[in-house]
Amino acid sequence: EASASPCSGPATGAMRLTAQITSKSRTPGQVLRIFGPLMAFKSEVVVSTVRQCSLQDGGMCLGLEICAQQSATSDPSQVAKELLFACNQAGLQVEVSMQ
Repeated sequence: EASASPCSGPATGAMRLTAQITSKSRTPGQVLRIFGPLMAFKSEVVVSTVRQCSLQDGGMCLGLEICAQQSATSDPSQVAKELLFACNQAGLQVEVSMQ
């Protein structure tokens, strides 16, 4: 039985983000640098799916599904901006889609 996405339902202003993040190498703290900036959003962000694959050539691929809720202090599109900025600063390639 599949569970419903946290973004499905009556919540207004909710946005579903999917991200594919890739790197040519794996380094300690890499995942923390991706998720760290999202901690500022606290209850407005729900990470519903995380899939990581370590590649034989030493790289990695990370897939995320995130639900960002509208609140008085944050806009769901700001979550995408923070994720893109954090990945760029860490030298990671990222593709984000918003629904």
